[in-house]
Amino acid sequence: MKFFLKAWVCLFLFCILLVILAMYSVSNVNEIDSVVDHKSLMSLQFLWSNITMKRDFQILNDGKYVYTLDLRQYREEFPYLQDYKCNKVSEPKNLCTRSAGFVNLILAIKSYPGSFDRRHALRKTWAQPQVIEDFLINPVFLMATTSNHTEMILVEKEMLKYQDIILWDFMESHANLSLKELCFLEWMIHCPSCDDDEFVYPPAIVKFLKRTPDASSFIHGNLRVHTEVLRKGKYRISYQLYSMDVLPTFVSGAGFIIPGILIPSLYRAATVLPVFPLDDVYFGFLAIKANINLKHGHGFYCWGLKFDACKYRNALLVHSLFEYDEKGMSPEQLLDVWEKVITKQNCTD
Repeated sequence: MKFFLKAWVCLFLFCILLVILAMYSVSNVNEIDSVVDHKSLMSLQFLWSNITMKRDFQILNDGKYVYTLDLRQYREEFPYLQDYKCNKVSEPKNLCTRSAGFVNLILAIKSYPGSFDRRHALRKTWAQPQVIEDFLINPVFLMATTSNHTEMILVEKEMLKYQDIILWDFMESHANLSLKELCFLEWMIHCPSCDDDEFVYPPAIVKFLKRTPDASSFIHGNLRVHTEVLRKGKYRISYQLYSMDVLPTFVSGAGFIIPGILIPSLYRAATVLPVFPLDDVYFGFLAIKANINLKHGHGFYCWGLKFDACKYRNALLVHSLFEYDEKGMSPEQLLDVWEKVITKQNCTD
């Protein structure tokens, strides 16, 4: 089965947010133009673009736990997350262009302005425009601003040269990663449509999409089922903000796939839910509100995988060369791994 897709891949640090938007399911990619009613799409986009943010107190139920999201407390601890309105400084000119006979696959990568060497390594390896069978693949880096004037001048030059960066005017921070997901959802609504320290193999993604039945019915990724809430460290959540001991089930932020037909429901959920300060958990809440099921997929090595060229050729993404290494791959490691993987012969599926 083939899909009219838009995709984004998002991972921590040099995040690969692989989100695959399966807008329509058709038996033949050449039938897409006859299936899609462009006037209807334009009407739907007009309606979606006029949805207003009306966040409020929310009670969610996933069948096992009931979650209470008190907007007043979220405003007290993270007021900027709740009040920010997405404002693009820059975006690629032709990323939304459709090509007849091709499935569009957008790889959305969360990146920080100062990560110039990581973006360079990705553009030399898997994050480059390419065609694989009937999939037209385009990368896009999701970026916010910093107070470093020199970095932002260099980013401006980079945007003009590569045309593969969406830049918003909020400031980079760990909590603000949730805003990248929110604003990318909004951008996808207006556009008929990772971490940068990870290895991604686009041919494996194409293979996964073609062999997975009902791919458009689920969000695919590495499932984290009702994990413990952390009260200390980088991922700490205060008891006042969230009193439960477990988090909702979510897909690891290292990378996941979202059928495009689900984007409107996720965006509508985003207009009413308080913005949670952990981006992958936030997406879990959005899925509950939108009544979307999450599905565990093999090939998402969010905790690392010891290097083996054949195993990497069949992986959708790999965070590190070592298991449970939070640092991810350096640009030098990524370039080395890529060369070994693409030249490896005699691998079996």
